Amino acid sequence: MEKRKQYIQGLREMADFLESHPEVICPCTNELTIFGASKEQIEIGARAFGKADKVYLSEHFQLRKPFGMGAWHIEFWSPREVVCERVVVDTEEVDEQVFPEQVIPAHTKEIVEWRCSPILATEGGS
Repeated sequence: MEKRKQYIQGLREMADFLESHPEVICPCTNELTIFGASKEQIEIGARAFGKADKVYLSEHFQLRKPFGMGAWHIEFWSPREVVCERVVVDTEEVDEQVFPEQVIPAHTKEIVEWRCSPILATEGGS
């Protein structure tokens, strides 16, 4: 818990510094990201966030809470299978593809659907 307190204190000190020194350029990053979040961590975050943005990418999931009119956000980032079920619904055969200096052999490609339940299904969702 001490490390958490130090982290939060550092954020406050940095914000105070930037506020009192408008001549200093702000850092480019505006996010605090928790990579590889577990389902439990995402559920805890969803409860704490109340309302948040859910972003489903092809293989990843983000739960993002904006702050400061969207200028900042905290996000949980995890493999999509942490919160969704990956279901192969079909396959298709893909012919060999030849590019200069590269050959992609013929292969079977899975056709996938993601079945995602609300993160907090038992509590009315988030």
